[in-house]
Amino acid sequence: NLAVSRLKRIARRYQILLMIVAHPNAEGGRETDIEKWSLYNMAGGAVWNNKADHGIVVYRPDTDSPTSYVKVAKSRQHSVMGKPGIVLMNYRFPLGTYEFARPFKGDAPA
Repeated sequence: NLAVSRLKRIARRYQILLMIVAHPNAEGGRETDIEKWSLYNMAGGAVWNNKADHGIVVYRPDTDSPTSYVKVAKSRQHSVMGKPGIVLMNYRFPLGTYEFARPFKGDAPA
């Protein structure tokens, strides 16, 4: 908690983007419904949910498929960064990037 606060302070002071990657905790790792995922599903979840200005969850149920769910689980400044929501994106293996596939409508990837 203290480390995250200090990192945020440094990021604000130097006006840099700070991204921290966290893996799911044991319980969260078993969750397969992207709508139920939250920052609490990450190891140390309360810290991520309380301290993060923005929280993004990326879930790829089939590692052989490029289709991924990308969920903005938290956004403190909706007018600047948009509202929380879910989209389907395709991971482009050769480039290591994502491209928009379609909005999430509560259904499985097409």
